[in-house]
Amino acid sequence: MRRRVQSAAVGAMLLFCVAMAAWAQTPQVMIEVSTRADGSLQVAYSAPAGVDELVFVDASVRTHRLFREPMLQPLDDCATVSPLAIRRSRPDCTTLRFAVAPRRIGASAFYESAQPASNGVLLFTRHYAVTVPGAALTWQFRAAAGHEVVLAGRGSDERRVQIDADAVSAALADPDQSRRRERLFADHYVFIGRADTRSYPEFIALRDARVPRWLAARVEKTASLLLDTFTQAFDVPPTGRVALFLLADGVHPQPGSQLSVHGDLSRGPAIRLHFVSPAPAVDADHQLKADEFIAHELVHLWNGDRFRSDLARPWLHEGSADWLSAAALHDAGVAPVERLGQRLQSAFELCLVTHTNEVWSRLDGSHGYERAYACGMVLHALLYAVVRQHDPTIDPLAASAALYRQSAPLDEAGFARFADRGTPAGRALHRALRDADAVFGTSGVQMLGALGVPYRHVPLAEVKSVLPRVRAALVRAIGNADCTRFAGFWKRESYVEFDSDNECRTLPASARLIAAADVSLIHEPGRAVAAIAAHCKAAPRVPVDLHDGGRVELPCPHLSMPLELPQIDGADLVAALRPMK
Repeated sequence: MRRRVQSAAVGAMLLFCVAMAAWAQTPQVMIEVSTRADGSLQVAYSAPAGVDELVFVDASVRTHRLFREPMLQPLDDCATVSPLAIRRSRPDCTTLRFAVAPRRIGASAFYESAQPASNGVLLFTRHYAVTVPGAALTWQFRAAAGHEVVLAGRGSDERRVQIDADAVSAALADPDQSRRRERLFADHYVFIGRADTRSYPEFIALRDARVPRWLAARVEKTASLLLDTFTQAFDVPPTGRVALFLLADGVHPQPGSQLSVHGDLSRGPAIRLHFVSPAPAVDADHQLKADEFIAHELVHLWNGDRFRSDLARPWLHEGSADWLSAAALHDAGVAPVERLGQRLQSAFELCLVTHTNEVWSRLDGSHGYERAYACGMVLHALLYAVVRQHDPTIDPLAASAALYRQSAPLDEAGFARFADRGTPAGRALHRALRDADAVFGTSGVQMLGALGVPYRHVPLAEVKSVLPRVRAALVRAIGNADCTRFAGFWKRESYVEFDSDNECRTLPASARLIAAADVSLIHEPGRAVAAIAAHCKAAPRVPVDLHDGGRVELPCPHLSMPLELPQIDGADLVAALRPMK
């Protein structure tokens, strides 16, 4: 028996040696990212013999202009960098070395290629990934003494990722760009340097020194609570141990500063939590905002990392992240029921005020927050209400988990199928998503009635919570009516100032608008909508007053917002959604 075991061991060792020999003989591309003793970052590329060009996985002029050109500088004359590739300048150069000058680029806030974090750098691998068809790919990460590499939830002084030639070829042939980048390890965050790290069973947390300790502690506490909650609810863990990167802008918080945040999920899984001007002292509202932020990003681990959803329909993943994070924090006792009611009521009003006359089935990634977050949150809450009519004891997490399991990857058709359960509310939700003539306002009111949620019609001007969105939508409508190119506007104290990039027929460059139809755009945008609607029933053009005392007449804008808004009480909606234990 011992001889047989020894023979098997010898055979396994021979197979391993053969595999290693085959790997060594296969043409290889090596991407080595390392730090020096002073913390500076270097990226080195080694190409197979005879190969003079390494093609970037993320090959675009815009990426080159925003990231590689300002950050990736050759250390010698061995290589040049173009938007598409790195090219060897001399045949005697075996390794092409570049210094990385990390900085935050505001033009693309969610995807900095190298973000300074205390005494290290958080690297987004996509902007440095290169391939050669038929060659294997190796990522090598090395940290100088006293530094560490944090990758896929683990910290060490050196990490290596190897992708064989067949896997590289299969990835390059994949028509799905997101999946192709993932297979090439081109959608990962890797930290290299020295930072405050703490390890937990489910995740590792890395804190930028500029993030206050109270805020980091709050995020870590919420992450511990919700990772277990979501894992049990979805009946699956994330695909790997989670890395939480807590970063801050390089600004010194001023007294009374607000917590502004954005997050970003990459494969690994890793979550990058970017805090802007975090308050230096513990504050209850800031604590709750931090809780909601981390909870939203953690939901993405399941509807992004595990189940996926249609990227052309961000209301599926952003809306569900808002809905499930709010519901989970409420169920866990972290957020009071009033907070869930406020968020639902606000989402419902924002969705209706900007999209009440638009078709539900045309929801896509345009128009920013309202469609992706507010309308998405409303749709997921309504779907849960429909499911709850069949199972009064089911909670929101269990209902969404069932949705994901029945439609993975999650798309609009799967969402609509899951909603159609033979009840009036279910049929109304299915019809709203699949009927080309179903508009937000009518369908939303039908569903509220079918669910027994009371509502009342209120003049738009009286719904104070939506006035900023009404103003933004109204100014956009005015701009689109007069401008061949409308880039945007700035809100000032008493007027709105058009962006200098706007190209308009009547309005001058950087026009400053005070009022339309004799009503202030700044102070009474809701009443301005009604005044413009009344004026434009009799005339094709509407008077607009300018800050310099002038007055112009512009084409009547297309007003998508309603003159009255079906208003709900958030507490009533939450009561209708609460499962019966």
